[in-house]
Amino acid sequence: MRRFTRRNRGPYAFLAVGLLALTFGVTAGVTMSGPGQTKADIFQNTYNKACPGGFGKKKKKIGTLTAIREKGLATFRGKLHGAVPGTYTMKLYDSQCVFLLKLGEFNVDGGGDGNFAEKSFICRGQTYFMDFQHEGDGVHNSTLFFKLGSSGSGAPQCPSAGINIVKLTNGDDANSEPGPLIAVGSTVTWTYVVTNTGDVPLDNVVVTDDHLGAVSAFTGDTNGNGRLDTGETWTYTETGTTAPDQYENLGTVTADSVFGPVADDDPSHYFGSAPAINIVKFTNGEDADAPPGPDVASGSTVTWTYVVTNTGNVPLENVVVADDVEGTISSFSGDTNSNGELDLTETWTYTHTGTAIGAPYSNLGTVNAESPIGQPVTDNNPSHYNGFSPIP
Repeated sequence: MRRFTRRNRGPYAFLAVGLLALTFGVTAGVTMSGPGQTKADIFQNTYNKACPGGFGKKKKKIGTLTAIREKGLATFRGKLHGAVPGTYTMKLYDSQCVFLLKLGEFNVDGGGDGNFAEKSFICRGQTYFMDFQHEGDGVHNSTLFFKLGSSGSGAPQCPSAGINIVKLTNGDDANSEPGPLIAVGSTVTWTYVVTNTGDVPLDNVVVTDDHLGAVSAFTGDTNGNGRLDTGETWTYTETGTTAPDQYENLGTVTADSVFGPVADDDPSHYFGSAPAINIVKFTNGEDADAPPGPDVASGSTVTWTYVVTNTGNVPLENVVVADDVEGTISSFSGDTNSNGELDLTETWTYTHTGTAIGAPYSNLGTVNAESPIGQPVTDNNPSHYNGFSPIP
């Protein structure tokens, strides 16, 4: 299984170093206000090509951000005053201008005033800046760098987002070939079990199959809120018709979290069983399907040979050769590995002898067998000879 809970450096850069104090130079300005609480001024139109979020060039001050940490959660609240009216998006960046997460949206009224308050999991020991971007004209307004103080020794470890998918074929978690053996033409059922392995709910969960496309039928959303909550498992199903030979498909799940996108994938396999068998019957070495066949003197020995081959794609078990006149034929050679199965590369040769009669003769050789999952196969082949009485 290949699991990806961190797509890029963006939303997760601060998770991996959540307990480390960054040493990046922040000469642009760091604002601190004591353990667990920080205040930072917000400046207008702070776009910077090297750091598109801004990081607070000291232009016109249009507000103040207050950040309070409590047991791993940070609350960001404040007010913009004198800002361009419209809708603003709050985005948190680290000290190296890497986007971390989107906190929410709020509106600024016609007078330029707008209040905001958002809460999120934030790892301690990091340096940040907050960007307030106008959704209409794209203008950035941001703080200087600020660092949230510790919320005490009892603060939990940093939360994370994660997702897992396990793909089953007819109930078998067949990550490797060949997977379960399934009769060609029968119904195959794929099950995709999706679990939230992180600490936050997941939105926009999408399951796809590289052969079947989007898989939409599922159960497990116990509270019906359309979110894959922590502790929930969603089970998706899809069916198809079994194809012959080796088959592989890949189930993939994607979702969104407050920390960014998460994804996982898992392959599954089956082998489509299409058994077949062939028998060729010889009389004294001649494949005499039609009469009269070879001339055989009455009273002489006649030898029948039954050549059996596997013409399907799976080994065959319980191989039985019979003659409609001579009965069961049990003497054979060709089981090269002595496993009692007629393998794909093997030819089994059965022999039987009798005494020729002085008249035309016909008999039918038949072979029956079955695949490892019980699929029956059969074949038959006639043979003839012309029995004659020698002149004394």
